This record gives sequence, C-alpha cells and structure tokens, in this order.
Amino acid sequence: MKIRTALILCAVSLSMLTSQQAMSWGRAGAVGGHKNPSGGYTAGGVHGWRGPRGGATRGWSAVSDGQGNAAVTSGGAFRGPGGAQGARAGYTTRSATGNVQHQGGAAWQGRYGQGVTQSTFSRTGPRSASGTVSTQYQTDSGAGYQGTTTGTRDQGSLSIQHTGTCYDATGTPVPCPSR
Repeated sequence: MKIRTALILCAVSLSMLTSQQAMSWGRAGAVGGHKNPSGGYTAGGVHGWRGPRGGATRGWSAVSDGQGNAAVTSGGAFRGPGGAQGARAGYTTRSATGNVQHQGGAAWQGRYGQGVTQSTFSRTGPRSASGTVSTQYQTDSGAGYQGTTTGTRDQGSLSIQHTGTCYDATGTPVPCPSR
C-alpha cells in the first residue's frame, strides 16, 4: 500500500516535470525536520531537476518514535528526452528489537521496451534474513523475461534460488541467452 502511494506521488511529480508550464531549465529542492510528539524525529526532503535532456524528481521521509522504531520512505521519477520514463519507491521499517522490513518497486518504459521489478526483505534476528526480487521485462517486439530470485539466511546458512523464463514475441518460452 505504501509503495503504491509513493509510486503515485512519483507519477504526479513526473507529470509536473513534463507539463508545458515546467519547460524551463532549473532545479529546486527542500529539506526539513523536527522533533515529533512521540519523542523521535520527523524529516523529509524533495528535489527536482529539469533540463534539455529531461527531468527527474526524488523525495524521502523518515520518522522515528524515540523508542528505537523508525521508518523511511523514498521515491523518484525521471523522464528522458526521447520519452523514456520511470519511477521507483521504497519503504523500510526498523523495530526497536532490530527487525527490519523493506519493500521496493520500480517501473520503466522506453524506446525498446518496458519493465517492472518488486523486492522485499526481512531481517528477524542477527543471523536470519530473507529477500525476494521479481522482475518482468517486455521488449518493443513483444519478447520478454520474467524471473524471481529468493535468498534466505538462517543461522548463518545461506540459500539462493533463481527461476527465470524468456519468451519470444508470441509468448512461447525460449532458452534465455547465456552471458
């Protein structure tokens, strides 16, 4: 839910970058913070750039409660001179006990195709963590790739698994190119 909100904010920022009123060159930004009522701090910032080769915007916010819990949200968007565009967002929390949760995502499109990626990460102790990254990409001809990588560390033992499938323009699975 929070990733979706950040991606929407990035999309709105991107649309502002490409509006007719924002055609001039330049950059702007603001950063601020203050102590909040729960004994922690709240801070955030936003920056934007616009020029002859496109524009970009990014922002972040962070909040803590004074008890060791904290959360950070960040996002960004860009638009290139040839129409390429993309956005990313992430949300990370840390509990007072040291547990960490993260979710992130990005989407892009350009002259040669479009793609989306999502990631999650969780640390539940000093020697236990897991994460997943899923990516989909489709070329302008319709060929594509879909894959997922999962990693787990449990008491020092590491396991990484990857599955991926390439598709031709008709959607038929084909062997993926080797590196």
